[in-house]
Amino acid sequence: MVLLGTEADGPHVVFTLRVDLPGRGTPRGVLRMLAATVARQNCAAVFVAVIGGTRPKFAGSPPKAVRQLIQECGELDVQVRDVLWAAELAKGAEWFRLGGRPESGTLPDPAESPLAAHLAAAGEVTYADREELERMMAPGDPEVLRRRAELVNDRIDEALADDDDLPPYGLEAVELLDRWLAEATRGRPRFTDEDVAEICLALSDPLVRDAAFGFAHHGDPKVAERLWTALLPEVPDPEAAEVAVLLAHTALLTGRHALIGVALDRALRAWPGHQVAVAFRAAVVAGYEPERLASWFAEGTRRAVAELTGFDPTLN
Repeated sequence: MVLLGTEADGPHVVFTLRVDLPGRGTPRGVLRMLAATVARQNCAAVFVAVIGGTRPKFAGSPPKAVRQLIQECGELDVQVRDVLWAAELAKGAEWFRLGGRPESGTLPDPAESPLAAHLAAAGEVTYADREELERMMAPGDPEVLRRRAELVNDRIDEALADDDDLPPYGLEAVELLDRWLAEATRGRPRFTDEDVAEICLALSDPLVRDAAFGFAHHGDPKVAERLWTALLPEVPDPEAAEVAVLLAHTALLTGRHALIGVALDRALRAWPGHQVAVAFRAAVVAGYEPERLASWFAEGTRRAVAELTGFDPTLN
């Protein structure tokens, strides 16, 4: 089920939300939470699209969960303008309106839509479905990852034996990541075992990780997204969780909301209970505005940089 919230005085989409269609026996509170999430975005109206699943027996009535959602939205003064069903988002797929004036047809090729043309002209990468996103973030060659995990552990053991910091660390680690960001401006980076081990050790410092959130705030977030996307399959667990959280953050700034959820799933598989991933997911589920979430990360970056450098420009 996809919800598209629109503004009061026009058809412009201001908010989108994708959830698995609630099944029978879903607590009413879940649907109430979805309606409240839409209302919190100051949406005057919402369109509902049900994609796939069991074909409704007739077009006269939406599924029970959708009817309950409509009622919950109405109680919060959010109008559900239309409910549509489509077998899939593909050329020739059947669609029809659920309830209201009967209307049906087949979908045109999504790849030839005005939106697709705009995204292609802007150099945006689009994905066919959630499964494609998951494949993009899946761990790479198991043998390569095992070898890299051993290399990271060896570096940690050496540092512990010498009672020393993990190299690279502090500003040196931030500069290392910044060099890789510059590499990403020229295309998709390629990593050796040594490269991955250094990056894992750099991101093992929470201050360095928090400073790295700033790459997307103070530069081009699409370049940061390219770096973390290329890196994620190359990094062993649990270190991959840090990269996945960084990727979810860039997706927040670039508006790729579907990417956020998949990246956070990947982070929590790599590191169950990862604090930033857990808090990030809770905020997304609660429907916090992207601008508010982005400001939290920006503040975390400011604090990290201030601690790493000993200088806070906001205090001068």
